[in-house]
Amino acid sequence: MLRRAAPLLALLVAAVLAPLCNAAPPHYDMTVSVDYAAGSFRGDLRVEYTNTTGTELGELFFRLYPNATWIYGDAAIRVTETRVGGRVVVATMHVDDTVLLVPLPEPLEPDAVVTVALAFEGTADDWTGDSAVRSSTYGLLTRSDHALTLTAFYPILALHTDEGWALDPVFEFGDALMSEAASYEVRLSAPPGIAPVTSGTLAVEAEEDDATTYRCVIEGARDFSVVFVDGYEQREEIVDGVAVRAWFTTPKQAAADVTLRRASDAVALYSDRIGPLRYREIDLVEVPLQVAAGVEFSGLILISSGYAERPFAAFFDIIVSHEMAHQWFYAGVGNDISEHPWLDESLATYLSYVFLDAFAEPGVASEALGQWERAYESARSNAPHRTIASPLYAFSQSSTYSGFVYSGGAIFLHAVRDAIGDQSFFAALASYYAAYLGRIASPSGLIKAFETACACRLTGLLDAYGVHP
Repeated sequence: MLRRAAPLLALLVAAVLAPLCNAAPPHYDMTVSVDYAAGSFRGDLRVEYTNTTGTELGELFFRLYPNATWIYGDAAIRVTETRVGGRVVVATMHVDDTVLLVPLPEPLEPDAVVTVALAFEGTADDWTGDSAVRSSTYGLLTRSDHALTLTAFYPILALHTDEGWALDPVFEFGDALMSEAASYEVRLSAPPGIAPVTSGTLAVEAEEDDATTYRCVIEGARDFSVVFVDGYEQREEIVDGVAVRAWFTTPKQAAADVTLRRASDAVALYSDRIGPLRYREIDLVEVPLQVAAGVEFSGLILISSGYAERPFAAFFDIIVSHEMAHQWFYAGVGNDISEHPWLDESLATYLSYVFLDAFAEPGVASEALGQWERAYESARSNAPHRTIASPLYAFSQSSTYSGFVYSGGAIFLHAVRDAIGDQSFFAALASYYAAYLGRIASPSGLIKAFETACACRLTGLLDAYGVHP
């Protein structure tokens, strides 16, 4: 049995941290038809948006992430028509075609509501046969031999922060996707026999000879993502009321077993230490990936086919537990991944250590910690003017970025845990999660959670690791 981490203390800290609530999250209503064989799609999207910025808005911005060739390769998305409140407007493309500026016919006052309708179409990068020879693309929007992976494949409202709209160029490494938590209602049309694996709850809506239509719904999601699979096998386990599913090709069933077991263990462990998972369904699906070993989305996780060849390696446990941790920190508690990438990545990395410490053979967790310490020290030697809290665009190499943000961030959190003790450490994580669930957090929120839980100051540690919230 897992011991709970000071629930009363966590509740008290959460009360101190709790920010103002966003009472009107965006709502996405979308219809998408897929040509599986061609790896293409068309969609109609309606977004209902409430102006919670506190200022008058003359335009809205949408992100078109698939146009970022650095990590999406030859995938592409194009908006063919834009309407605001039923009126056609002329939208313009910016930032290497990854930003769509939608002018508003009338200024949108604070707390006012507007509906934007966008027709769009797109194509996936071709990874069939031997065509998937890439050096830097991840595999986030691809047509491979047995799957059509569509993540962040539609226009997504840009994130609005205290500094304005987050319209950063998509970097050549790291994550790109960030958005407000929103509700989604999506209808998908696909050829018969092709199964969609999606964010949220999925149900068949209509079956015809040439297509099957599905209806998907999810609340509090950072994104809606789907993988259409052909010939996969599905396994499921219910843990604490959460349906955990593993979707793997037939040759990878050993990896499916390990993934399902590890993901289920992660739900039990993280729910106990941090708080209940926001979603009632989590799907983990094996797909070809490059550069990335796994990638998180809301209620949906991609697992690399290459790493699924070695499911009994310790690193495979780290992949699964790390991406599962992102369901709490990314999908649950969001952050600006351009300015503060360490905020979710360090937590996900360190929670994989917590997972190994609970479930792996003796010595595995400490070995991982030692590897992260060495990676962090190497990064510090290569880039002495960077810290774990440096923004994404401050790093010139992915290895240095990973050494600071992933490895160094985990070492920092381990140092905090040593300094304040297990009870205060996990109470702080639980309170931080409760206070910022469904919102965008900043480093000051996490640091305040730690210092409130221990009734102490962490100035020395913050200085040592270059964290200045």
